[in-house]
Amino acid sequence: MEAIFGFLAANQGLIYVLLTMGGLWAGRRTFNALREWQQAIFGLEKILARQRFIGNLILVVLVLALAILQFVTVTFFIPSLPASVIEPTPTLSILAGVTDTPLAPSSPAGTDVAGSVLPGAQGCIPNQFTFTSPQPGQEVSQQFQLTGIIKLPNWAFYRYEIAPLGSENWATVSAGPVIGENGELGLIDTTLLTPGDYLLRLVVTDNEGKELPPCVIPIRVKGP
Repeated sequence: MEAIFGFLAANQGLIYVLLTMGGLWAGRRTFNALREWQQAIFGLEKILARQRFIGNLILVVLVLALAILQFVTVTFFIPSLPASVIEPTPTLSILAGVTDTPLAPSSPAGTDVAGSVLPGAQGCIPNQFTFTSPQPGQEVSQQFQLTGIIKLPNWAFYRYEIAPLGSENWATVSAGPVIGENGELGLIDTTLLTPGDYLLRLVVTDNEGKELPPCVIPIRVKGP
């Protein structure tokens, strides 16, 4: 299913072109069949012309329905899918306005982590595949807008995940097929997390369903 969604999202331009060409072809055949029906004189000739008209009209409706289905799927359905549908990983609901059980950080609650040193980014490619906000080691709080750059060939979906520093217990926050105009990836509500050190990673899947190496950065969640 992920591969199908990836194909629809990554090739939507080509799909629209093909549907437009198919619609024009079917529309022309329908118009010609209508003229033949109107100009037919004999009964059998009218019946055959009417059947051709109805058949071509059904084809026009089918192409139009496919175009609407493609638009609704890519524009509304895919972005609204739960991350667990796109990728079978644990999902953490820390989007704005959603409550859930917070992850435990690498440092216990109440421990002073101000003097600790966080590792740098891993797997990120500057100006091609990386987070632009937050920066590695940045402190975040409240509802934080994540932004990034994804300029990888044939990419179809992205998702961003979070895990306590030193843990492999990754939880998917959200996912989508496109990023915002200013590189918006989505919101993360850090008030649902225990203050401490975490890793944030950006994962991209191409239009063949293959997962590319992730971009991982450390962040520090501040207390209230």
